[in-house]
Amino acid sequence: MRNTHTFAFRRRPSSDVHCALRLALRVSVLVAAALWAAGCGGPQKPRPVLELLYDELDGDNWGDEVVGWWPSVNWLTDKPLDEWYGVGTDADGRVVRLELGQIGLTGEIPPELGELSSLERLELSYNPLAGEIPPELGELSSLRHLELADNSLTGEIPPELGDLPNLEVLSLSNNGLTGEIPPELGDLSNLARLYLNGNSLTGAIPSELGELSNLDYLFLHDNSLTGEIPPELGDLSNLTSMDLHGNSLTGAVPQELGSLSSLASMDLEGNSLSGEIPSELGDLSNLEYLRANGNGLTGEIPPELGDLSSLGHLYLHDNSLTGEIPSELGELSNLEYLNLNANSLTGEIPSELGNLSSVEYLSVNGNRLTGEIPSELGDLSNLIYLYLNSNSLTGEIPLDFLDLSSLGQFYWDGNDGLCAPDTGEFDDWLDGLRDWEGPRCD
Repeated sequence: MRNTHTFAFRRRPSSDVHCALRLALRVSVLVAAALWAAGCGGPQKPRPVLELLYDELDGDNWGDEVVGWWPSVNWLTDKPLDEWYGVGTDADGRVVRLELGQIGLTGEIPPELGELSSLERLELSYNPLAGEIPPELGELSSLRHLELADNSLTGEIPPELGDLPNLEVLSLSNNGLTGEIPPELGDLSNLARLYLNGNSLTGAIPSELGELSNLDYLFLHDNSLTGEIPPELGDLSNLTSMDLHGNSLTGAVPQELGSLSSLASMDLEGNSLSGEIPSELGDLSNLEYLRANGNGLTGEIPPELGDLSSLGHLYLHDNSLTGEIPSELGELSNLEYLNLNANSLTGEIPSELGNLSSVEYLSVNGNRLTGEIPSELGDLSNLIYLYLNSNSLTGEIPLDFLDLSSLGQFYWDGNDGLCAPDTGEFDDWLDGLRDWEGPRCD
């Protein structure tokens, strides 16, 4: 049961009185801020701002009634501010940390938070907060972390956020933000992580983001961004993860992205990119994850991708790629997932793919591949999923496939003459698979 005596003094007054109290709170905050700014008010007192925050964001209902958790238990009491849930102060009593994520905040973010001039971390994620992001947050010159993800915020990203010289993390993902990405964000010289994914942002990616020399993560996926990928993003020498999937980006993949020497993950899936895959991507020696499927990419798969010794996932399916599968892909000893389906690839399956000792998923279905299946594929001891269907492959499936002890799903249907040997040994092997589809030899 909730401790009622603790909250008796917080009972909400009638609506008229409540509105008057809210107005008085706002006036007191503004007066205190003005006095402090004029140098005649002594040390800035954050308590009025926190009291206003409590009132504006329905503090009486923070927490979880089911489990009896009430994070607001010390709020509005005479206890030191650093004993109020989610509040951290420095030795001088200035509020430096406000972490109120996932506690049921409702309402709109008060612009008066911009008066907490010493604030270094503001974390209000995973709440049902609504309304716009106050531009006054751009006045928090000491702020290092601004995390407002997974709310219901709307409106545009205030360009004033570009005035935060010490900001290291900006997380606004999974809201309902609209408009364009402000180019002013390129002024955040200390920014390491930028999360704007899962909104309804439009327009082009600002080239100014290429000036974020300390950027480590760039997540812009699942928006409605248009235009071309700025080649300036190739200047982000510290970038390890870039996710642009699920937008409407057009044009070619910039060859400058091959200069991202620290990059471990690149996701370009589900855009409208065109042109050829730049061979310069083969210079990304730390790349572990490359997803460019679901675009309109053309031309041949660059053999230079075989130089990506760290690569574990390569997804190029659902494009318009042509030419042969490069034998150099067989040099990717760490590759676990290779998906090339639904292109227009021709020629034979390279026997070198039998060297992919780590591969678990191999899909080349839906192309124009010809010839027989190389027996070397029987060496893929970790292979679980194999899709060769819907090509023009011929001949019998090699008996070496009997050594594929990990294989669970195998499709070879929809070819010109490819069939499985009609032997008892092969029957027993097929019976051991979880799922298979394809004709038997006569």
